[in-house]
Amino acid sequence: MHVATRSVTGPATPLWLSEGFADLAAHRAAPRPLAAAAPALTAAVARDEVPRALPDDAAFAFDGDSGALDRAYEGGWLACRLLADRWGEERLRAFYRAAGTRGGQAAFREVLGTTRAEFTAAWRAYLREKLG
Repeated sequence: MHVATRSVTGPATPLWLSEGFADLAAHRAAPRPLAAAAPALTAAVARDEVPRALPDDAAFAFDGDSGALDRAYEGGWLACRLLADRWGEERLRAFYRAAGTRGGQAAFREVLGTTRAEFTAAWRAYLREKLG
């Protein structure tokens, strides 16, 4: 997926989006129940430890905490799943392209008509709804 989308990504593309987009495609090929596909985030939600923010790029660097890395990948995937569920596949792809060329803030505003903060609040609620 990363190779196939290379022409629309760039330094402005956040890793949660590029990794989440790739994982969204992978999970479609082998669908499983959400709790099984996102065990680290499911456990965090059960402990009432819903992430406060979308994973930043540093969260995707392995620093010895495999649980944190798992939560980053699962969080990116579920953010992309929320985008597809709420705004549709076409707008998810448009958001992906816009984030790669104009950055995330512009993509949230121009493509989704929202802000990063509003999207993050929706993502946190989505995690509680789907994994709680």
